[in-house]
Amino acid sequence: MARIRTIRPERWSQEAFGECSIGARLLLIASQNFADDNGNLDRSTKQLRAQVFPYDHIECEPLVEELLRAGLFIEYEVAGRKYLHIRDFDKDQRIDRPGPARCPHHDRSQTVREQVATDSPIAPREVVDDSTNAQRGLDPDGGRDGRDLDLHIARANAGTCETESNIRGHVNAIKAAYPKAARTDWITGEKNARNLVLSSVATWMELLAGVERYAKLCNETGRMVLNPANFFGAIDRPWSQPWDVPAGKPDKGAPPRRNDEATLAEASARAKAIGFRDRWPQESPAAYMTQVKLEESRARSIGSRITNLTERKRVN
Repeated sequence: MARIRTIRPERWSQEAFGECSIGARLLLIASQNFADDNGNLDRSTKQLRAQVFPYDHIECEPLVEELLRAGLFIEYEVAGRKYLHIRDFDKDQRIDRPGPARCPHHDRSQTVREQVATDSPIAPREVVDDSTNAQRGLDPDGGRDGRDLDLHIARANAGTCETESNIRGHVNAIKAAYPKAARTDWITGEKNARNLVLSSVATWMELLAGVERYAKLCNETGRMVLNPANFFGAIDRPWSQPWDVPAGKPDKGAPPRRNDEATLAEASARAKAIGFRDRWPQESPAAYMTQVKLEESRARSIGSRITNLTERKRVN
């Protein structure tokens, strides 16, 4: 049963806590709600995911491992079953009427994995100073050479987490490459992209490559652009699709194809019959035909109204 818990103000400035990723910090705080009154809980990442991240596709195992390395979780084993103990739980919480324990009591003799949490860096982590382009994985001209994305993959394989500054660099690169959309919900789009990487469904490099493929298709065909929230969150995974440019698509400024020429000839003839304007240079034959048909419909509607008025006058 979940319980209301408190958080010490000192927790937010604890260096071991601050060195963890945002997801790991959130897991540590939320796990106190679901731990028993001794600060113990089952070491079940599936259960933690259902309790802490019910609306997100986030894998909890890497976050639990991160908190174990940070010394904020202690793993212990009783009768062949593993549990987690939240370090300093008794300092954070004041339990006046403790309920029955749901997990075996933590004893140091049963500890399987424990690392002391201090105010010094908890593990070798590469601190990336993003004050220069070279350190952010950008070439001197501002182009991307992929080093920061490769670094992300290497860290993921090593079971570590990237710093927020690196993640922000990936997100900014994706935003810069994304085609201009009529509606852009980047708050949800960024959340969906982060979840894809955090749950190991995709890497930042794969997401960026998918955006570049999609941007090329939109730029060359003029198609309507998806909202980034849907691009990274739709069930059919638009970011993973090939987005090949259709063969034989003419470049901008190229003469129209045969079907375009036929459409233009028909539209011009119908426009001349009703006294409609000529086609604008930037207007496609199909769009011009649509405007001609609308004008024809409008002319018929006006003609019908005039006929009705004439009949009424004649009757009167």
